[in-house]
Amino acid sequence: MTTKPEDYTGYSESSIDDAITDALEKVGNHRRVAVIETRSSQQGENQCQYQVTLTTQDD
Repeated sequence: MTTKPEDYTGYSESSIDDAITDALEKVGNHRRVAVIETRSSQQGENQCQYQVTLTTQDD
């Protein structure tokens, strides 16, 4: 059975890695995922937000 690819977005205020972990927690049971976008924004001197979007790639 082939499933439709879906996108999942994760966020973190500490790191890109944590944003990826946040997105992976939303993915569920998919064998393959790919990072399709990374973003960051700085809001003040020491305040950043990281965003990562993953897409599923089932066989």
